[in-house]
Amino acid sequence: MPSRTYFLQTKTNEKLWIFWKSGFKTCHIKLNNKEIFHSLNRKSLLKGFEYKIDYERTLGIKLYSGLGVFYYPEILLNGEPVPGSFTDPFVKVKKVFQLVLFIAVVNIFAGGIAKIMDFKPLLDAGIGIASVFYGGIFLILSYLINKLNLWALYLALSLTMLDILYVLFLTFENQDNALSSIPVKVVFVLLMFQGIPAIKKIQKKQELEKQIKKESMEESPPSSKKITSDHNPYMPR
Repeated sequence: MPSRTYFLQTKTNEKLWIFWKSGFKTCHIKLNNKEIFHSLNRKSLLKGFEYKIDYERTLGIKLYSGLGVFYYPEILLNGEPVPGSFTDPFVKVKKVFQLVLFIAVVNIFAGGIAKIMDFKPLLDAGIGIASVFYGGIFLILSYLINKLNLWALYLALSLTMLDILYVLFLTFENQDNALSSIPVKVVFVLLMFQGIPAIKKIQKKQELEKQIKKESMEESPPSSKKITSDHNPYMPR
């Protein structure tokens, strides 16, 4: 049965354990081996619930539906996603990075096989040296996305959507039966879109942390010069 274990942000020795089955129709949630939630139906978790850990920390959990098919819980600690959870922006960026890397590897591998082995079914499907070049671009984009480059994600999205339009054009122009690949590519686009707010949120948080650090350094008093044993403070150097 599926289960996930998370460590709360403020205290790494605090474990949050979630166990579910049948698309979250049954769900158990434990905090440090203490059961804080138990449900035998999905509706109660879709409404969401909050658990007061102590006077300054509140745990919030709510079930959401992804693409109307997949269910995932949003786990918040004081309004912020718990590290490693489904809605953690770093987790979302990692998934987008893995997706773009997957597209790159598949295109490079398929294009290379088609060109080197002169594999006719792949060549007839339009897979060849252009696919290798396309995969190389996505390989670079995957690296940049992993470095939180938002423009790289925009470019990956644009290329994927142009690819969908190109398949549609070929289908109506040459009567090729290539429409079967479109639903998969549409899912790719939807998954990539999730990375945009995630990267923006991470960048905003990093900028805020830099600003706070800069202000704290400006407010701190200058450090006094260390007086060495061979220097009299009352005499000029």
